[in-house]
Amino acid sequence: MKVVFESLENNLAKLVPDSKSDEIIVRKEMLPKGCKIGDVLEIEQSDKDAEVSVKILRSETKKRFQANKEKRQRLLKRKH
Repeated sequence: MKVVFESLENNLAKLVPDSKSDEIIVRKEMLPKGCKIGDVLEIEQSDKDAEVSVKILRSETKKRFQANKEKRQRLLKRKH
């Protein structure tokens, strides 16, 4: 499942899934080292054990930031 790291408050991270389902709240310690707000993360749960793996998708994060930047530029150029 892909999620976006939206905020961090009191060592609790708020993750917003792409699937538009409810937000996910996890302890900061569950996030990968170097993770920052705005990063796109991949969450996978193993079927054998209840262990959850979280990894940063750097290329996806970069792609989304670029798409948002282009969208903002188009909106700024649009005449009202």
